[in-house]
Amino acid sequence: MDEIAGKALQLNDSLVALAFLNKAYTGPRIDLTEDAYFFVRDLKNLPLCKTKVGYRVSFRKSVLTGRGVTELPGKKDLKAISEIKQLSREIFDYA
Repeated sequence: MDEIAGKALQLNDSLVALAFLNKAYTGPRIDLTEDAYFFVRDLKNLPLCKTKVGYRVSFRKSVLTGRGVTELPGKKDLKAISEIKQLSREIFDYA
């Protein structure tokens, strides 16, 4: 992944490539997210975003309905919405 990003950056020096943790477990006993973090944080061609996107039911529902989590009907998943907004801000601020 890092190697491919490096090659792409050589071809297009204005390219911005970032990594973020998706489906991050939020439970205190699960350390898989931490393992992924330690792997990705050292990639030289893919800076790691601070925002983590959690493993949430609303993200799966949004895929099934073809909508974003902000567009789902019914009770809003404020954590999912916050994560997506925060990730969007971080990406646009980086670029």
